[in-house]
Amino acid sequence: MIEKRLVRLTAEERGEQTALAGKNKASAAKIRLEQNLRKADTDGPHWMDSRIVGAFSTTHLNPIARTGTRLASQRVETALNRQPQARLSQTPKRPG
Repeated sequence: MIEKRLVRLTAEERGEQTALAGKNKASAAKIRLEQNLRKADTDGPHWMDSRIVGAFSTTHLNPIARTGTRLASQRVETALNRQPQARLSQTPKRPG
């Protein structure tokens, strides 16, 4: 099932993303997500997810779709940053 969502970035958000990617001050994963969002922007190129996958030589559609879905329900900064774990994957060891 194809989920339809619109990615709309303001001019300020587009400028911040371009500046951050140009300075190389962000992680590679964050820059890649920003590029995906810029390509999916309805006021910009408005590419479909499958076209973005082909353009950036990725093999999975899920990360691109998840980022767009997070952006639809949250702010750009929240959508680009990873969420902290709800619980630790390993329990802390007891001393002794």
